Amino acid sequence: MLHAAFELGVPFSHLGGGTYQLGWGVKARRISRSSTDCDSAIGAAGVNRKDVTAKLPRTAGLPAPVHEPVNTLKSAHAAAKRIGWPVVVKPADAERGEDVRVSRTGPGT
Repeated sequence: MLHAAFELGVPFSHLGGGTYQLGWGVKARRISRSSTDCDSAIGAAGVNRKDVTAKLPRTAGLPAPVHEPVNTLKSAHAAAKRIGWPVVVKPADAERGEDVRVSRTGPGT
């Protein structure tokens, strides 16, 4: 985000604790990692529940990836077999794409 702001000539400053302000005055926006000052509290709470958040597009009739929470390697392999390959593995306690892994084939292949 900061790289894009720099490339576009948008002034920014570090406010501390990983929070930045982009722009000045009424057009200023504050960001902290993947959050902005425009995010809602409900939205912020929802992103920590990937399985629940993934269901929201389907309730509107939109396609969405299948999520299945697992907590062991064995249950992850079983879930991947049910869902189909490739699979994307995301930790339940991280955000912003941290520790995301893609597996294109099953174990031992």
